[in-house]
Parts: sequence; structure tokens; C-alpha cells
Amino acid sequence: MNRVVQRPGVMRCLLPLVALAVCVAGGCGLTKPYPEKNFYALEVPRPTSAAGNASPGAKDAGSTTTTRPAPSILQVRHVHIAKPYESSTFVYKVGPSRLTTDYYNGFIVPPELLLSGALVQHFDAGDLFDAVSDGSTSAPSRYVLETNVTSFYGDYTNKLAPRAVLDVTFFFLEDEGGDIKLLMQRTYQEAEGVSGPDAADLASAWARACGRVFDRLETDLRKLDRTQNKSPKSSLSASE
Repeated sequence: MNRVVQRPGVMRCLLPLVALAVCVAGGCGLTKPYPEKNFYALEVPRPTSAAGNASPGAKDAGSTTTTRPAPSILQVRHVHIAKPYESSTFVYKVGPSRLTTDYYNGFIVPPELLLSGALVQHFDAGDLFDAVSDGSTSAPSRYVLETNVTSFYGDYTNKLAPRAVLDVTFFFLEDEGGDIKLLMQRTYQEAEGVSGPDAADLASAWARACGRVFDRLETDLRKLDRTQNKSPKSSLSASE
């Protein structure tokens, strides 16, 4: 008769392995779920000089008359953002010459598209131009706005006071039958404080910074418009 000899030491080694296999098969929560990816838009505040405060010569959707001899149409060309800030993922500055990206937080579409759309909405809500185009229409436009963004990141070099940084240069052009003139060039810099620790707080700070830049641009365009009696002819280039 054969006798089965059990070795207690071997059994003690096998039991933890068997328990681990059962736990993994049953899903004992040994693996952590991946963080959820979050996507944000730029909800830029309405312009401070919206159409509701328009002057008597402002555009009116319910009227076909205008005080201008010809429609003043602005074409907002596609915004260009310099690398590496053109990515949909958020970019953070974490030290001198040190940048990092956030895989789990970013814009719903490339920020160039968000800024282009925000500029169109800003000027379309105001009374500075009779109409605003994004370039997708064949309607002739007398004025053209080109935009170059050179900085667009969250500055976390001071973790106690993070900021949403935006550096942008605008080129305001006049197109008279192919004769293109530079009427104004402006560079604006904004660093808006981030009110909280979440990525949503950074997105909101960027939106506020964009709103202030757009307001400053419109203020300078109005000065140019008044100086040139709503028909600017001479070139003006400056930086702020």
C-alpha cells in the first residue's frame, strides 16, 4: 500500500499563491483605475463694450441702414500659436526653462480653434464692425486681423501663486482691392491668477486673460478708428 506523505513546508508555500490567484481572478481591487481625462473650452467673458452699449451708428440686425458709406467687414484669420503651446494638452511651466504637459487635462479642440472662435464672437458682439467673418465665407472683407500667440501656459514656478500666462501679438490690416496695409500692430501680455488647484481653475484663468486682451485690443482699435474717422489709412505700429 502506497502512502502519501504531506510536507507541511511545501503546503505553506503553495497556499499564499493559491489565494493570490483566486483574489486576482475574482477582482480584489489590486489594480487602480486610470484617472479620467478632462477636456475644457475657453469661456471668454463678454466684451465690456458689447453691442448693447452701441452708439447710434452701430450695426443693427433689424435695420438695413448704416451711417458708413460701405460695410466695414472684419475677417479674423486663423490664430497661430507657437510651439510647444499649440498642443491640446495643458502646458505647465514648473521651473526655469522647464515645461511639462498634462496628459489628463486639456482643451476639447486645439487652442488655436478656441481662440479664433472667441475672437470672432468678441467682435461680433460689439459695434466696431458691421460684420465679422472667420474667413470661411466669400464675402469681401475690408479689414483683416492676424494673431500670433507666443506664450500660452500655466505658470507653476510658484506653487502658492500659479498664473495663466498669455502673450499675443495682433496685426490689423486693411485690404483695398489687393493693396494691403498694416494699420496697427500690438503686443499684449497677461498673467491671470489661478484661483484653485484644479485644471478647471486654470482654464477659467486663461479665459479671463483672453477677455482682457481682447478688450485692450478693441480699445486700441477704437482709438485708431476715431483718429482716422472710421477709415484708417496710415500705418501705426506699437507694442504694449
